[in-house]
Amino acid sequence: MVANYNDATKLKHAKIIAKEGGCFIVERGTEYLLYRECSPRNVFVGKRSSIAGILALVNKATVFAASK
Repeated sequence: MVANYNDATKLKHAKIIAKEGGCFIVERGTEYLLYRECSPRNVFVGKRSSIAGILALVNKATVFAASK
Protein backbone atom coordinates (compact mmCIF):
# COMPACT_ATOMS: atom_id res chain seq x y z
CA MET A 1 0.00 0.00 0.00
CA VAL A 2 1.13 3.58 -0.59
CA ALA A 3 1.71 4.82 2.95
CA ASN A 4 5.07 6.57 3.25
CA TYR A 5 5.45 8.21 -0.17
CA ASN A 6 5.46 11.93 -0.91
CA ASP A 7 2.57 13.63 -2.70
CA ALA A 8 4.24 13.66 -6.13
CA THR A 9 4.74 9.90 -5.99
CA LYS A 10 1.15 9.32 -4.85
CA LEU A 11 -0.20 11.43 -7.72
CA LYS A 12 1.98 9.62 -10.25
CA HIS A 13 0.78 6.28 -8.85
CA ALA A 14 -2.86 7.42 -9.05
CA LYS A 15 -2.41 8.45 -12.70
CA ILE A 16 -0.87 5.08 -13.58
CA ILE A 17 -3.71 3.17 -11.92
CA ALA A 18 -6.28 5.40 -13.61
CA LYS A 19 -4.74 4.84 -17.05
CA GLU A 20 -4.67 1.08 -16.57
CA GLY A 21 -8.32 1.21 -15.51
CA GLY A 22 -9.48 3.24 -18.52
CA CYS A 23 -9.60 6.58 -16.70
CA PHE A 24 -7.59 9.78 -16.49
CA ILE A 25 -7.00 12.55 -13.94
CA VAL A 26 -7.29 16.27 -14.67
CA GLU A 27 -5.59 18.71 -12.30
CA ARG A 28 -7.53 21.97 -11.94
CA GLY A 29 -5.86 24.26 -9.44
CA THR A 30 -5.99 22.41 -6.13
CA GLU A 31 -8.66 19.95 -7.28
CA TYR A 32 -8.21 16.60 -8.98
CA LEU A 33 -10.96 15.38 -11.32
CA LEU A 34 -11.35 11.76 -12.39
CA TYR A 35 -12.88 10.91 -15.78
CA ARG A 36 -13.60 7.53 -17.38
CA GLU A 37 -12.64 7.29 -21.06
CA CYS A 38 -15.82 6.54 -23.02
CA SER A 39 -17.03 7.07 -26.54
CA PRO A 40 -18.41 9.52 -27.68
CA ARG A 41 -17.86 11.52 -24.45
CA ASN A 42 -15.76 11.01 -21.35
CA VAL A 43 -17.72 10.46 -18.14
CA PHE A 44 -17.01 12.48 -14.99
CA VAL A 45 -16.54 10.12 -12.02
CA GLY A 46 -15.71 12.50 -9.18
CA LYS A 47 -13.34 15.08 -7.74
CA ARG A 48 -11.19 15.35 -4.66
CA SER A 49 -9.18 18.18 -3.17
CA SER A 50 -6.32 16.06 -1.84
CA ILE A 51 -3.91 13.66 -3.48
CA ALA A 52 -4.70 10.94 -0.95
CA GLY A 53 -8.38 11.40 -1.74
CA ILE A 54 -7.95 11.09 -5.51
CA LEU A 55 -5.80 8.00 -5.02
CA ALA A 56 -8.56 6.40 -2.94
CA LEU A 57 -11.18 7.37 -5.54
CA VAL A 58 -9.10 5.92 -8.37
CA ASN A 59 -8.66 2.68 -6.45
CA LYS A 60 -12.40 2.48 -5.85
CA ALA A 61 -13.48 3.45 -9.38
CA THR A 62 -11.08 1.08 -11.14
CA VAL A 63 -11.54 -1.78 -8.67
CA PHE A 64 -7.76 -1.87 -8.35
CA ALA A 65 -7.86 -2.47 -4.59
CA ALA A 66 -10.05 -5.58 -4.98
CA SER A 67 -7.62 -7.22 -7.41
CA LYS A 68 -4.75 -7.21 -4.90
